[in-house]
Amino acid sequence: MRAVVLTCKPGARFHFGGIAPDESTWLSSSEEWMRSDTLFSAILNTAAEVCPPATVEAIVRAFEAGQVRISSGFYLLQGPNRSIFFLPKPAHYALIVNKDFDKFHTVKFISKGVWESGWPWEEWENNCWFLQNGAVVVAKEELPEITDAQAASTIRLWTQEDYPRVKVHAIDRKEGFFYLTTTNICDNTATLKDGRVHFYFLLDNDEGEDANEEVLNALEMAIRLLPHRGLGGERSAGCGQVEEVRLEPFTLRPTFTDSTWHCSVSLTSPTEQDLKIAKCYAVLLRGGRRYGGQNKRFAFVRMLAEGAVFEEQPSGQLPVIGVNLGHQVRRYGKPLCLPVRSFS
Repeated sequence: MRAVVLTCKPGARFHFGGIAPDESTWLSSSEEWMRSDTLFSAILNTAAEVCPPATVEAIVRAFEAGQVRISSGFYLLQGPNRSIFFLPKPAHYALIVNKDFDKFHTVKFISKGVWESGWPWEEWENNCWFLQNGAVVVAKEELPEITDAQAASTIRLWTQEDYPRVKVHAIDRKEGFFYLTTTNICDNTATLKDGRVHFYFLLDNDEGEDANEEVLNALEMAIRLLPHRGLGGERSAGCGQVEEVRLEPFTLRPTFTDSTWHCSVSLTSPTEQDLKIAKCYAVLLRGGRRYGGQNKRFAFVRMLAEGAVFEEQPSGQLPVIGVNLGHQVRRYGKPLCLPVRSFS
């Protein structure tokens, strides 16, 4: 397994559109991180620009067969002597919280070190720092230069801002004004001398005889071209600018001895069998985007959010959400799972 690091400058802006109650305000809604289905679409669109159609279809088949898997895009706090990877909070941790549930509910990410330790919620207070006003948890040993909770709370990985925009070609002036919400990379140099924030996602693939080198080479080429095409909003609007792509090994080393379950770090479109083995999860609504005029719309799909926990390895699927220009359009819903302490 490898981590694909998307290096960003402090202040870099991204727009990861999310579903809003009123479709006219969708641009006013942005996810706080890069969902795996959005990332899948960006990779395929890039591949379609540089690869033959047959190669693009082969990449889709490899994803569908589970030969290649990607996670959602999360945050990485990096310095000269450290790389702190943040992962989604496993959903089943909520089942053993006995106090301060509101504080626990605020947490969205835990560091790789906290994940590997298997510490339950009650042990986080003594062993961890809470960053971003409690939304991010990191093991104290991963940030030795931080000595108090107040300093830790001021470290931020991302922030969100609204920018006014005007639709130049809007027929009705009243409908021409809107706000664009962006997710911005934070600058922590005031607290951490060498603490830069980047995005990353995990890339896993079959090896040995099951590996398809042609597909893997084309996929890696498309990934390396992401900075040139933009990712997360229009570059002309100042969004989606990634400096470079770097691939490095990623190894999870759990220190707990309890039994393990499987925690997905990507969105999952579950099969009926997947729901039977699911232990704890949250549900999201994805898709529904209009396309091609004439009120055409891709189908909505219910998916399990990152952090969904299963007692066995789930399979997931790539549901068809519509047809565009004669081609089936699919939503990426295959899970990439990591072992997690079961607490059973």
